[in-house]
Parts: sequence; C-alpha cells; structure tokens
Amino acid sequence: MMQFMRVFVNQNPVLTREQVEMLVKVLPLEMEGISYDPYVADSVKNYSGYRNEIWGGSPKAFAHEWIEIGKAYPNEFIDAFLFLNKGYWYLPDRMFAEAFGVGAENGKGLIHTYNHTYEVLPDGGIKDTCYFPAARSYYETVINENGFFDWPVLNLLFRPAFYFWLLMLITAYAFAKRRRIGWMVISYPLVYMATLFFGPLVYIRYMYPLILSVPVLFALVVFETREKEEKQEE
Repeated sequence: MMQFMRVFVNQNPVLTREQVEMLVKVLPLEMEGISYDPYVADSVKNYSGYRNEIWGGSPKAFAHEWIEIGKAYPNEFIDAFLFLNKGYWYLPDRMFAEAFGVGAENGKGLIHTYNHTYEVLPDGGIKDTCYFPAARSYYETVINENGFFDWPVLNLLFRPAFYFWLLMLITAYAFAKRRRIGWMVISYPLVYMATLFFGPLVYIRYMYPLILSVPVLFALVVFETREKEEKQEE
C-alpha cells in the first residue's frame, strides 16, 4: 500500500488514466484522512478495510496492479520500502524516535510514556502518580525529549540500526568460520529481522528482542569459534 501511495503522491501529474484507475482500485483515496508519511504506514494501512476485497484476501487481488505500477515507477517502489525501514539500516537516522512526535508533555519520543487509559477506562483511567519527580524528569529528557542523541558513542545503543549491523557482522563471522552451530543460533534472529522490514514503521519495541539477544549471540558465536580453534591447535 505504501508503494502505491508514494507513486500516487509523487507522480500524480504524470500518471496515465489507466494507472490512476489501478491506484483507485487498491487505495481508498476517497477517504478523508488517508495520507502518505514515508516513515509510518498507519495513515495508509489503517484504511485497508475499505478495500477489503483487495487487501483481505490473496495477493493475486492486487498482483497485476503491483507489477504494472512497479514497472512504470520502480524507483518510487524501492524508495517507499527503504524510507519505511530507514531506521533499521541507516545508523544516523532519527525518525525511529521522532515519527510520532517528541516531548515530555505528550509522552512521545523514543519510548511512549503517555497515559492513554483515560480514553478507555472510566473515572479518568489509571491515576498517574510520581514519587521521584527528579528521576522522572531525567528519564523524560532521555527517552521523551530524545536526549540520548547527544550522548557520544552510547547513543548507538539506542539505535535499531546498530543491532542490525551487529547481527550482520555476526552472520558474516559465522559464515567465514564455517560454524554450523553459529548458523543455527543466528537463523531465528535473521528471520525475525527480515519480518521487521515488512512492518508498518521502525519502532524500538519491535527491535527489543534483538537488542537483548544480539550481544549474547555475538559472544556465543565468537567464543564458540575460538574454543574450537584452540582444541584443533591442541
């Protein structure tokens, strides 16, 4: 949907009548609110229900349109994919922490801390009580105001792309050393990482399993390899 929407927004003046008809078939462009944000798919995918006959069934329902529009505007299709996943592969990216806004007053930023229970629970929702305002203020600066970006070197630990490239380094190391155990260990993280590239946005909570596991995998693969090399030398 994001690829179709990017083509419609960026190439609208030069689209042929046939191409417009194909885009209208797969996108509910008549709906108020549908819009294109390169970094967040919500403003497009949330309207997929209005074309449920297309998006609720087999990919065959939109395969023809996808192929034809993709052939006409391949760069837009590639850019739509890369921009949506930019935070996973581009280390200097900041949008993974800014896509929904930044600020302690609205609880946005790297991690969302706003209290939304007032919207779904009676009596104003769960009461927000803080017994350590100084500590809370500091954490809000770090994760809501994205103060971690100003930390030299340590800011890498908060970036999804850092763990992606670390996983790629582990994979390359395991293949270079031809360790089957290493391949088996990293197979699940690689598959999980691949699924993230087809997600609606780059979000720190989606990356959290890899943030916890990749450093452990790194140590496991490296030291397992060294242990076997030492035994072979003996």
